[in-house]
Amino acid sequence: MTIEVLQENLYWGLMQVALRGKHSLLRLAEKHDLTLMQMVTLCSIETGEPMRMSAISELLSCDASTGTGVVDRLLGQG
Repeated sequence: MTIEVLQENLYWGLMQVALRGKHSLLRLAEKHDLTLMQMVTLCSIETGEPMRMSAISELLSCDASTGTGVVDRLLGQG
């Protein structure tokens, strides 16, 4: 087996794991009436540790106003 074949298999396996994880996160988010972006945000913050809005936006791969909107909606939901 060549290194290219092994890499392709590794990438395929990683993609499958990532997709399963995303689907699991989606189900969990829906269970708690959250969007996927809200769920990712909640899973990424550490209790008692401040996190800059720019870090949240970078984490979500979105602009600052979208990141702020996600946090505002989370705060509104308590």
